[in-house]
Amino acid sequence: MKEVLSNTGVQILGKVVMVVVGFLTTGILTRRLGVEVYGDYLLIQSLLLVVGSFSNMGTGVIGVRELSRKKEEKKFLNIVFLRKFLSLGAIAGLVLFSLVWSPLSMIRLPILIGGLTIFLISFLGDLGIVFQVDLKMGWKSLLELLSPVLIMVGLIWWADVGLVEVMIIGLLVRLLVLGIGKGLVKGLGRKIFSLFSEIDWKLVKKIFVMSWPMGLYLLVFTSYDKMIDSLMIRHFLGREGVAWYGLAYKVYSNLVMPAYFLVSSVFPLLSKKKDNGQLVKQGLIVLLGMVVMGLPLVWMGAGWIMEALGGEGFYEGVQVLKILGLALGFSYVNHMFGFLLIARDGQKKMLSYGLIAIVFNLALNLLVIPVWGINGAAGVTIATEGLMTILLVSGLRPSYFKR
Repeated sequence: MKEVLSNTGVQILGKVVMVVVGFLTTGILTRRLGVEVYGDYLLIQSLLLVVGSFSNMGTGVIGVRELSRKKEEKKFLNIVFLRKFLSLGAIAGLVLFSLVWSPLSMIRLPILIGGLTIFLISFLGDLGIVFQVDLKMGWKSLLELLSPVLIMVGLIWWADVGLVEVMIIGLLVRLLVLGIGKGLVKGLGRKIFSLFSEIDWKLVKKIFVMSWPMGLYLLVFTSYDKMIDSLMIRHFLGREGVAWYGLAYKVYSNLVMPAYFLVSSVFPLLSKKKDNGQLVKQGLIVLLGMVVMGLPLVWMGAGWIMEALGGEGFYEGVQVLKILGLALGFSYVNHMFGFLLIARDGQKKMLSYGLIAIVFNLALNLLVIPVWGINGAAGVTIATEGLMTILLVSGLRPSYFKR
C-alpha cells in the first residue's frame, strides 16, 4: 500500500498543479471566447472525448492488466498497433459525422483539427501504459502536466485567439509532448513504434477480443457522462445552458480525479495478485475519507470557484456544482469496484452495466431537463452514479472481497 500511496501522491500533486493551470486556462477561454463560443468549445470537447473513447476501445486498461501479469515486448507492440488502427477508424468516423450532421457545420474545422489531436493523444496513451505498468506514475504525471501548461502558455502568447486557434495550439502542444515522452520511454528500453513485420495478427485479434467490451463500456460511459447532457441541454436550453452546466461539470470532473489516481496506482497490483481483499478495503477507506473531507469544501467554495473561472455570466452553474458534489461518494466507490471487476476479467459485465446506465440516464434526462433545466441534469448524474454502485456491488461475488 505504501507504493500505491506514493504513486497516488505524485499524481495528486501533479493534478493540483494541473487544476490550477486548468482554472487559469478556463478563465482565459471563457473571457476570450464568450459564453456562446465557449459553449461550442465544450460541445467539441464532448465529441472528441467520445471519439477518443472509441479510438482507445479499452486497450489502455486491458493493456495495463495483461502487461502487469506478464511483461512482453511483442505483446506491447501489438497493443500499440491495434490502438493506432482503432484511432484512424475513429477519426474517419468523426470526419464523416461532422460532414453529415448540419448543426456542426459552423464548427467543422475545429472538430477536424481535434481529430488530428486524437491521433497524437493515442500515442501519448501508449506511453502512459508503459509508465503505469512499470509504476513510473511520476513520469506519467509529468507528461499529463506538460500539455495543459504549454496550452496555457500558448493561449497567453497568442493574444487574438478564436476557436480554431485554440484547437491548433492543442495539436501543436501534443506533438511537442509526444517527442519528450518518446525520450523518457526510450530510457526504459522500450519501443512504441513497431514494424509491420512484427505484427502478430492472432495476438492483435486476441487483445481486441479482450478489449472491446471494455472499450464499448468506456464509450457508453463517456457518452452519458459527457455528451448526452450537453446535447440535450443545447436542444432544450440553448448554448448558454451548455456553457453553465459544462463549466460546473468540468470542476466536478477534476474533483473525481483523485479517485482515478488512487485506483490507477492500485490496478496493476490488483491484476497481479489474487489475494487483494485487504488492498481493496484500504483503498475504499482512503477514497471515502477524501469525500468526507472534500464535500464541505465544494459546497462552501462553489460560488467562488464558478465566479473565478467564468465571471458573473456563469453564476447559474453554482447550484449545479453543489448538486454534482453529492455524486462524488458514488463516483469514488465506483472507481474501486469497477477496476476490481476489470482486474478479474469482468469487462463484459462492465459493458452490460454501462448499457443499463446509459438507457437510464437518457430516459431520465428527457423527463427532467425540460422541467428542472441544468439542475435536473445534475440530479440525474447522482442517480446514474448511484445505479452504477448498485450494479457493481451486485456483480462482484462476495469472494472478491475476501481475497
